[in-house]
Amino acid sequence: MNLSCFNMHGFNNGVTMSNSLCNIADIISLEEHWLASFNMDKLISFHHDFAGYGWSAMEDKIQSGILTGRPFGGLGLLVRKSLNANISVVDIMYNRRCVAVKCSFKSNYILLLVIAYFPRFSNLTDYVCALSECLGFAEKIANMYAWVVTPKYLGMYFDTGKQLR
Repeated sequence: MNLSCFNMHGFNNGVTMSNSLCNIADIISLEEHWLASFNMDKLISFHHDFAGYGWSAMEDKIQSGILTGRPFGGLGLLVRKSLNANISVVDIMYNRRCVAVKCSFKSNYILLLVIAYFPRFSNLTDYVCALSECLGFAEKIANMYAWVVTPKYLGMYFDTGKQLR
């Protein structure tokens, strides 16, 4: 199984690369798609071979009624349909900066993914605060399961007694 993650820097900016990743990856986490919830169908139906899932970071901004500034944030997940995975959300961070997703496979393997968006801040204090929140979220999820952390992804693998490969 090939996993990939990609910061889209906006849905329209990342479409070409995301399509290319669909040719080589089985599961793709997407960060910073900038989509509002009413545009999430763009992720859900992104590629005919993939099931798409998405979470908007702009809900509070949209509900305030007046949109100012540029769009921001957002997390997504593309899972190859041929994996026959059952996808369920374990938890979502209040600001949609992290989401934990459980992928259950027919082989009894379970893949727990924590998809995280780590924005850049010019202020070190703000960055440390945001990073601490994300790591705290991942730790909360990790305490719920036996896990092994993979590089970059904050992906967590666990199974039902079979040895990991």
